[in-house]
Amino acid sequence: MTWDRTAELQLMLQDWGQPVLHRAVARTYHPGTQQVTETVAETPLTALVGTEASAIAPGTAGQHRSVEQVFLTLQSSWPETPAGQVQQLVWASAVYELVAVRQSSSAGWLEATGRRRD
Repeated sequence: MTWDRTAELQLMLQDWGQPVLHRAVARTYHPGTQQVTETVAETPLTALVGTEASAIAPGTAGQHRSVEQVFLTLQSSWPETPAGQVQQLVWASAVYELVAVRQSSSAGWLEATGRRRD
């Protein structure tokens, strides 16, 4: 027997979810002009936002920190993004470049890990 947890997940997002903006960025290089053009598709989402994890960025001799954030959202609300496009999440005026997107251990959830761009 399969237990449909959709209503439960919706209630969690309704109670504790925060607005997040998903960006899919397609970059095109034009050799003649040597310019890069970006096309951005934005999708509003609601996500449960974890606490930031901070660590020393590799190769910086301790001078710079890397800040990562985990976002949980419904798998059904995640936009389809073609391969090769950069994915970003915007939350609380900060932009996070996604480094991992995977199914959560709880059915129906998607876990996205982003590294903050400073």
